[in-house]
Formats: sequence, structure tokens, C-alpha cells
Amino acid sequence: VIGTAIDYADYCQKQVEIELNGVGDNPKFFVDQKIQLSGANFQGTPVCLPMDMLGAALTMVCVMSERRLNRLNNPALSEGLPAFLTKGAGMFSGLMLSQYTADMQIVEQRILSTPASIQSIPAAADQEDFVSMGMNTAIKNFQILDNAYGVIGIELMAAAQALDFREHHYGRGVKVAKDTIRKHVDHLDEDRPLYDDHDKMNLGRPWLSLPPSKGVGPECWHLGSSPGVLRIKSVVAAAATTTEVDKLQVFGKALSNE
Repeated sequence: VIGTAIDYADYCQKQVEIELNGVGDNPKFFVDQKIQLSGANFQGTPVCLPMDMLGAALTMVCVMSERRLNRLNNPALSEGLPAFLTKGAGMFSGLMLSQYTADMQIVEQRILSTPASIQSIPAAADQEDFVSMGMNTAIKNFQILDNAYGVIGIELMAAAQALDFREHHYGRGVKVAKDTIRKHVDHLDEDRPLYDDHDKMNLGRPWLSLPPSKGVGPECWHLGSSPGVLRIKSVVAAAATTTEVDKLQVFGKALSNE
């Protein structure tokens, strides 16, 4: 499933690059003749429509992340883990409210995943009879992306909590991931305000700095090395005409068992 989202990121990158390198927009430069002509043949739909689907793909990945979080919290599905990953369910809330936070972010993502490309409104005495609304798509995709960091960060925080209750012998890659999370977020023994933990996982994003895993599980532990993953934010930023694009490391293949 995540592979499908990355495939679509590849397609979006291709479409954005075609438009950035195209000559159909305004203006055109003829360097050898030292002239510039305003063609005004631009149309943003070739970028806007793929960007709409990219936002939906990100949301889809986050929905699956939240469902895994639900399995960890739900004692009917978690194969022996305590309810809400706390030692005293009923007395303590555990990570129940963390799931609420992830769900809220996904609800917002779903609202923002409504296509902008179908929202054209005629203007200028109907001279502008169809516009792409592409800028709106790029702007809302930034929010979808920011929420994705929050949702996946909460899932990984819950995964580390769940491992504390297991007596399994972890794989080396899992141990590296858990140790990295534990440098920033402590085990939840008794209830405490969790917004600091959420912020550390979202804003700090320690799970993006996992070291390369030569001989330690799949190489994707080094999230910066996944070519498909790196494209998403750069595609969004290019479509929004951002001048400086940083790398995106939004998904971990730690989550890509699907």
C-alpha cells in the first residue's frame, strides 16, 4: 500500500518537472534574439490534479498507521497487551488520548483531501472560465504532510510502549528504532500530559534520524536513503513555487510491511 503511494509520488514528480521545464506558460524567453514574449498559455491542471491525488495518497498511508495504533490499544486485537498500553486501564488512560489526537489529524487530512481541482469559479466577466486551483492544492498538501508526521510519530511512540510490555527478543533494527524513540520519549508508567511527547515525535521527529542499517534489518531504517520517500515534499514545494526545497522523510519503511 505504501509502495502505491510512493509510485504516485513518482508520477507527481514527473508531472511537476514537465511543467517546470515546459514552454507553454508565461513568459517565453528567446535568448538568442534577446526578446521575451508573454504567451499566456498557462494552465495549472496538469500539476493540480496529480497533487490532489498525492494528498489523498498521504492520507491513505496515515489511515493505515492509525489502524495499527488501534490494534496496539485495543486488548481484543493486541495479543496480550494491556488495554491502551497502560498498567492500570480504568484508572489510567494510557495512550487512549494519543489515538484521539491521531484521529483528529486524520479527520483534518480527509477534509483537506477533497480535490481542489474541481472547485473552479468563473471570474473576470467570465473571461477566466476555468482555473486549476493548483495553489490551493499545494497549500493544503503541506498541512496533510504536517499531520502525517504527527500520526506516524504517535504510532511509533505507541509501538515503543508496546515493546516495553513484551518479552520478545527484538531484531536489531527494531532495537535501534526503539532506543532512538526512548531518547526522546519516556515509557508511560502513569498518566501524564502527552502533548510534549507528541511534539517531540512530530516537531523533533527523532525517528527520521535513525542511522543507516547495514546488516541491521531493512536498509530503509535510514529514512533519508529511500528515493521514493524523498520526493513527496519536494513535489509539493515545487508545485507551490517554493524556492528552497528540503528533503522529505515522511514515511518509514518501518511502517511499510503492507
